[in-house]
Amino acid sequence: TAFAKLTLQGAYGNQQALFDIATSTNASGSATTSVFRVNANGAVGIGTTTADARFPGYALTVSGTNPNSGVMLVQNTSSAGYSDIGFIDQLGVAGGFVGYGNGSVSASFANAVYIGDGGVNARLLLNPNVNDGNVAVGTTSPYAKLTLWSSSVRATNKAFEVANSASTSLFTIFDSGKLGIATSSPSNNFGFNIGTTTYLGGGTTTAQNGIQLQ
Repeated sequence: TAFAKLTLQGAYGNQQALFDIATSTNASGSATTSVFRVNANGAVGIGTTTADARFPGYALTVSGTNPNSGVMLVQNTSSAGYSDIGFIDQLGVAGGFVGYGNGSVSASFANAVYIGDGGVNARLLLNPNVNDGNVAVGTTSPYAKLTLWSSSVRATNKAFEVANSASTSLFTIFDSGKLGIATSSPSNNFGFNIGTTTYLGGGTTTAQNGIQLQ
């Protein structure tokens, strides 16, 4: 039973490819390179005959061989368009997107590479042509070379943190502006806190270990 005007159906248990477009580089004209293939399981390969072989379950595999170029281009030809790829979950709910804004889109996205969430909000913005190439995380209006936009002004929320391989906080900035070095819980009475395990000026006693500035 055909599903459309043209239906290609493989035999039961036969894993031979359903469809293939190939090029030829020899005098006999026989196929030498597959440029587009649909496998029996529905996986599509562009530039490869082994679609989903390395990562089973992937519906599309795109492979390139030119060392001087990329593999795939995504383009929206409208000057007010977004050249991006969106992602949805199993229920069809928008999960996020990554792309590039053309020159006539919203000022924040114009000529910028971005990563956004399901609410069409940019969470990471890289704009090499505006604001001297500033990078923004959580906002589309960076104030400096790197701007991290926090979600609140609460003292318990972290805007930035550096930790070591033992998951120990080394440097933390909170939404309230408090700063902690070698502590992730700076005192509420101080704006700047260095934990008691930090040595200053070569100190070796508990009394010499910490400093707090208000």
